[in-house]
Amino acid sequence: MALDHPLAYSTEPVGLGVLKGQTFLTLGPKYRLSPIVASLAARAGGRVSDEYEGTSLDAIRLMAAGGAGIAVLPSIYAATEARRGTDVSLRELKDAAAIREIALVQPLLPEPRSGSDLLAEILCSEANLIND
Repeated sequence: MALDHPLAYSTEPVGLGVLKGQTFLTLGPKYRLSPIVASLAARAGGRVSDEYEGTSLDAIRLMAAGGAGIAVLPSIYAATEARRGTDVSLRELKDAAAIREIALVQPLLPEPRSGSDLLAEILCSEANLIND
């Protein structure tokens, strides 16, 4: 959210109850994040912006920084890209439905590709660091 947003002055996690009446920013409908944000907005009593659909997470972050609404960003993005700038206030969203699954898929081969076990281990480790 924008640095001057009323909810930006705390560091505590945000529940859906305090987002009533808020405008949510999201990517276009072809992205998996879009229906998640639409569901969160509906449950919070907010609305998804019909004036703007982002084409990238950076675009949504910039719209939020400008005060156009609240951006719901994946934690991995927030932990890296969004923290590089000082244009938004980041708050954790506490809601059991604010999740999405990410899968690591590789072709079914007679033998696993060299290093695939190591890659899976590193990705799982990093994901656990972000969720801690």
